[in-house]
Amino acid sequence: MKAFLLELKSTCRNFRFLALIILLLCLLVMIYAQFKLEQVTEYESTLRSLNREVQGRKEWVEYWERRQRYYYTHGEPLDNYDIYTVESSLESSIGTYEEALNRRNAYKDKNWREYNLAMSEKTFSPYYSYLAEKNLPPIGPWDTTPWGFLFNSLRKLLPKVLSLIVLLISVNRLHQDRKFGTIKTNLSQPKMRLTYLAKKTALSFVASCLIVFIPLMLMFGILGVGQGYVGACLPVLYAKDNIWRLSYSDEEIFEIQDYPMTIHVGLSQQTLTWLGGYTPQMEYIAMWEFLLLVAAVILLFILFCNVLALLISVIIKNEVLAQILAIVLFLFGTALNRIFPKLRTLPLDLFAKADAIAILEGSHATTYTGAIISLVTAIVLFF
Repeated sequence: MKAFLLELKSTCRNFRFLALIILLLCLLVMIYAQFKLEQVTEYESTLRSLNREVQGRKEWVEYWERRQRYYYTHGEPLDNYDIYTVESSLESSIGTYEEALNRRNAYKDKNWREYNLAMSEKTFSPYYSYLAEKNLPPIGPWDTTPWGFLFNSLRKLLPKVLSLIVLLISVNRLHQDRKFGTIKTNLSQPKMRLTYLAKKTALSFVASCLIVFIPLMLMFGILGVGQGYVGACLPVLYAKDNIWRLSYSDEEIFEIQDYPMTIHVGLSQQTLTWLGGYTPQMEYIAMWEFLLLVAAVILLFILFCNVLALLISVIIKNEVLAQILAIVLFLFGTALNRIFPKLRTLPLDLFAKADAIAILEGSHATTYTGAIISLVTAIVLFF
């Protein structure tokens, strides 16, 4: 254990380790700046949508008011609607107009408690009830609160760079021992080989986790200092039937790929289809529970990349060539579903498993259980 910690300390003092942490931290700062810009656009877009809703409700009020005035003036209906239908419809239209007006005014004045209460009454969603209880603004795909930013980073940034970061930190793990000649000593006894490779894999795994989670936790901590850490129990959607099913049927895969329709509920994306055959059974769970499920897939994916990098180090004796091959595999793996669109439905598309949030929400053609089985199988085979 002491030798492991000493080697981990040496790895953490390596220039590449620090460079990758700084790189990921810079990327997080960049998407934070992008989120801030998109928040302004999203606020104005939502306000325009609320204004259109108010205007539409107002037109219905005017529509029924005209018919009421005509009846009282001429003593007969303007069209086929009797006076009872006109007055009940007018009363209903006035109620919905006032509700829309109150929602618009609360949003415009940034009175988030009133706005979320109004949205909760309209949608019956526990998401808005939670926001109203905590007096939080709407948390969406560009949110920069600590929990919202963490969730959005895991969706928008990490799947694009995770495999490259892990491969680069892990691919030269054996080459260092080759340089100093210690690998011959360690592998001189056959019984030591499994222990040696397991130690190198564990070392790469711990170092990779530190590189990934240190910048995320640093951003999380900095954002929380100014805004607080409320949001751990924010309700988010997940596909319940995605947990226990091993795979989707051919019809469901066809609809997910070719006829997707996504609706946003706060941070969550719910995937429906134009044909209507595939509708995942969506349920709300707390944010921290959702992130624990996501973390399980991400940790397995990191371990998969560690083992793949170790395999490259074994096959390619030259360190530079090994790094080049790792980059080529990253580019090919991430582009695999573009080169072969149907392949993203298969266990072979292992690099797509980094998008754990999409898998858990049911907007990926792989089930959550299927993704875990694919990663575990690949890890065992490559090791």
